[in-house]
Amino acid sequence: MTLTTNAPGSPQTEPLTGIGGTSAATLTPTTFNYGNQQVGTSSAAHAFTYTNTGTLALNITNVTVNSTSYSVTDNCPRAPTTLAPAATCTANVVFKPLSIGVLSAVVTVTGDATQTSSVTGTGTQANITLSPTTVNFGNVLVGTTSAVTVVTITNNGTASATIGSVTTSAQFAQTNNCPGTLGAGASCTANVTFVPTTTGLASGLLTVADNAPGNPHTASLSGTGTAPAVTLTPASNAYGNQAVGTSTVPVNFTFSNIGSGPVQISSVGLVGTNPSDYMIGTNTCGATPTLSDTFSTGTLDGTKWVRDTGNSPAPGAGNTGTFTPLKIVGCGPSLTSSAMGTSLSPVLFSAFSEYATDAKRA
Repeated sequence: MTLTTNAPGSPQTEPLTGIGGTSAATLTPTTFNYGNQQVGTSSAAHAFTYTNTGTLALNITNVTVNSTSYSVTDNCPRAPTTLAPAATCTANVVFKPLSIGVLSAVVTVTGDATQTSSVTGTGTQANITLSPTTVNFGNVLVGTTSAVTVVTITNNGTASATIGSVTTSAQFAQTNNCPGTLGAGASCTANVTFVPTTTGLASGLLTVADNAPGNPHTASLSGTGTAPAVTLTPASNAYGNQAVGTSTVPVNFTFSNIGSGPVQISSVGLVGTNPSDYMIGTNTCGATPTLSDTFSTGTLDGTKWVRDTGNSPAPGAGNTGTFTPLKIVGCGPSLTSSAMGTSLSPVLFSAFSEYATDAKRA
């Protein structure tokens, strides 16, 4: 260096010496793809290495990533501490997607030798749906089980779903084949039934507990518990005096179901102290046995009866007619049932008395 003045000894010189240097660095890897990551969950951290490749110590002012779906921590020095030549520091970046789809960002180490790396990842999410979402089982007798309705549970999302449980409310039941993890695009089923324990409307839910948005997921269930309630009117009847061997005018007894469920009629018959002195003329509570319309001599069995259609011989000793006796069985147990809220047609009863030797029952 030379300094020229008007002073004696001018110009004055001073030798200068120095060593040249560079500020340089790398950040590796320069790109990284985290792949698929479920929304709201964190990936494993990936390390990015910042290396001082120059000949000068480096000042580092900040380490950042420009997306809220990523986070970064580092061990890089800050001023006044510097990063010596050939030294390294590390930035650990975690991907935690806040939405579905491809999400990209840039990791930046800012300082004397600023460097960047690109990162990308795909946010995925499970999406659980139930079909149907509403099930009405209609009327079901208390104490019985309805037919099965199948509810399909589907993961329409891009990530696997964790199925915690599948349950129903009281008076409903289910069985299911759902695994603990339901893959993207996969389905399972729940077989749901209504098992009423009381009469009236019952409402409830099929509930699927899972880790998909909107958890828990439900389908609405309803059904009506029903039960029969029957009456027989009149409750009693006094026939009064009746000549032996003759029949009274039939009295109609009406059997009604005034309940909310159907009733199964197993039989119609006569019981009591003198059932053989009475007969059921006709009834519509079920199938009526086919009867003979003739009769023979002899004492009639009180558990058997015949129908007279007008062509049978008159009662009396020595007649030659024959008949086929049939037991009074009334309605068969599997032949009929009374719908709820309806009445069956009247049952006709006639009173009679037997002759000592033979008789005809009208």
